[in-house]
Amino acid sequence: MSDEGGWFVVTFVAEKTVYVVPSNWLLPNNRCYWPPFKSDHRVLLASQNRMEPDDMIWEEYEIAEKIYRAETFDIGYEKMKLSENTSEVDEEFEELQNSTSRHDRHVVKLTSDSEENVSGTQSMTEFLAAPTPPANGSIGVTGTPLEVTQNINMHLSSSSVSNGILHENVRGHLNSTPIQNDLDDASRRLNRTLTPHKPSQNTTSKENEERSLNMINLLQEVLLNQNRMELNMQRLQENRVADCQMDMMTIDSFDKKLPLQNVDAFDLFEREIATREDYLAQCRNYLRGFGAPTGHFTTRGVLKALMTDELAMKFSFKGKKRGRIQKRAIVKTHVDKRLVEIVVQAKMPNYTRNEIKVTTQAWLKEAKKRVDRAIAGQVPADE
Repeated sequence: MSDEGGWFVVTFVAEKTVYVVPSNWLLPNNRCYWPPFKSDHRVLLASQNRMEPDDMIWEEYEIAEKIYRAETFDIGYEKMKLSENTSEVDEEFEELQNSTSRHDRHVVKLTSDSEENVSGTQSMTEFLAAPTPPANGSIGVTGTPLEVTQNINMHLSSSSVSNGILHENVRGHLNSTPIQNDLDDASRRLNRTLTPHKPSQNTTSKENEERSLNMINLLQEVLLNQNRMELNMQRLQENRVADCQMDMMTIDSFDKKLPLQNVDAFDLFEREIATREDYLAQCRNYLRGFGAPTGHFTTRGVLKALMTDELAMKFSFKGKKRGRIQKRAIVKTHVDKRLVEIVVQAKMPNYTRNEIKVTTQAWLKEAKKRVDRAIAGQVPADE
């Protein structure tokens, strides 16, 4: 991984997209870790919080180059957005930072040659607003009531539409969504339609009527796209609430299932984590709350959370027959290979697999002694 701090705006080769990632996600030979989250919002938070990669479950992707470097996530995020519109991002960002007037930092200039010439640190999620209508008179040059035009501006700049759009498409094509693209395109065409123009003598009433109808159609298209985006945002919020409820149900579910009490419960549990990736991920996240600052006690904490000492007495690390009891080999189970190992290495990246094996073996050997001490009343069984 890279020893440099900060964040980098990188280009992913396969997807041809850019994203801001922390330095601890970068690998040699132009490779980059990527978390397994299905929610783009969680990926964004992971980058912002510099989450440590787990090489057991994180994927690696090829990157073409590190385009820009930033000291903070916010600066890196702004540079990523600026890279969509200009190749001179560092100069552009410095110019934005050095703006002396509050008004200059928020003004948006539109010209006939460039419809998206944006200057100032306007929020990246704001949509382009329609030009301000003429101030004199109640009817604009195009014959449109000024109240209608002002309503158009209000809808186009509504924060309820734009808020949160970028968080749900962080790996999309430069953070744009199909609905947002439709709305941007419709708003630009509406801007051109509403741009004041001097009527010529050759303009007929039919042409004026067609222009008015075109403007009405564009307005309807803008409002329709706005409604679609608001509906999507509502669904997104509902999904987030459902995810939180599911997390609470997961915690409650594992609190009831763990620690495992007998072999039958262990067999069922093992089948679940061996065949269901979602179950494995949920259990892994649950068990990460156990352990201590050192790898040795982290392993013991995970194993204690997994099964009781009475159940541990029926296991050996290699599998042996003790009298009439066939000791089950924990090395052959998915618990050691897929769960304990992943959890411990996620918490302690430098803790090796052999160290996990030794700790597990020692914990299993001490199971009978722990039970005997608990029966004798010397110490609790879970110590």
